[in-house]
Amino acid sequence: MNFFANFRLGPRLALSFGITVALTIIMAVFSLNRMSAIQGNLVTLNENGVVSLQGLSEMRYALQRIRRAELMGVLSNDADELNQSLNTINEARTKTLPDGRKRYEPSIASDEERKLYERLSQQIDQYLAGVDRTVALAKGGNADEASKMVRHAQHDAFTALDTLITDDVKLNIEGAAKEYQSSQGTYSSIRSVMIMLTVFCALVGAFMAWQVSGSITSPIAVLVQSTRRIAQGDLATRVAVQGQDEVADLARELRQMTDSLSKSILTVRTNAESIATASAEVANGSADLSART
Repeated sequence: MNFFANFRLGPRLALSFGITVALTIIMAVFSLNRMSAIQGNLVTLNENGVVSLQGLSEMRYALQRIRRAELMGVLSNDADELNQSLNTINEARTKTLPDGRKRYEPSIASDEERKLYERLSQQIDQYLAGVDRTVALAKGGNADEASKMVRHAQHDAFTALDTLITDDVKLNIEGAAKEYQSSQGTYSSIRSVMIMLTVFCALVGAFMAWQVSGSITSPIAVLVQSTRRIAQGDLATRVAVQGQDEVADLARELRQMTDSLSKSILTVRTNAESIATASAEVANGSADLSART
């Protein structure tokens, strides 16, 4: 408390308020920083997880449409059915599949995923080249050869293609799970640190309140006691003066007033004694004069 007594009341209160504000700002900055980390995890989870899975789903849907159309067109042995299947294949190849790839490619997040996607792209090209060959065979009247190719070579190519898509989906699901765990870890660390910061700020605030209030109320209490004794006539009371604040100024003025009052009373007492002595001498002189006459 003696430390705070060296400050005036205004700066003292400003200091305690400033410390409280500073601690609040520190907590806010830390919270915002950690919230940004969580936001980053959520953005990554959305861009590299949800968007990737949407793109892969669109790609798988397009390739499945191509596969069904290929089977129906080649195995039907019907020209109209083959033409209708060709329309479906062309629509899936020129719109649905490119849209899925366009959605997926920007969300690739790791070298492992990029290498897997390169293998997937090569397998897609291989499979689509096989589709072109089976359709050409069917349109050229080689129905048996086209049927054999669509049942065996193309079946194996599509199965390999679907397996790669499944592997990519699993990789993205694992990545999303890691991001979720990371966000949970960040949340747990934020919660723990925020609890500690809150407790620390509460303790610092309580300590500052105790110190500042004590540095004001304790000297005032001492000053009140001294004033009470002086009011009761104990002018020998020495008013304690500590610090450089307004309360210390008041104590100094009260001490000076007490000293001045003591001096005044001493002067009055001395004068009264002088008057009494003079009066006694006059009385004695009068008595002697009366006795002589």
